[in-house]
Amino acid sequence: MPRAPSFEARLALEIEQLKARGYSIGRIAKECDVTKQTLWRISVGDARRLSWEIGSKVERGLGRLRGE
Repeated sequence: MPRAPSFEARLALEIEQLKARGYSIGRIAKECDVTKQTLWRISVGDARRLSWEIGSKVERGLGRLRGE
């Protein structure tokens, strides 16, 4: 049975989708209230075991950019 993608992998996919729609890493990071470096690490798969605070900030920010 295949495993569901990790939370970090799911965030990375959503970041890549927003980048494909024309958003920059800087704009996404600003909306998520995290640093560009943190967002870049998530997007390239270098973030392991995100803290709850960072994960929730990014998830809320991505939701706002998606229009939720």
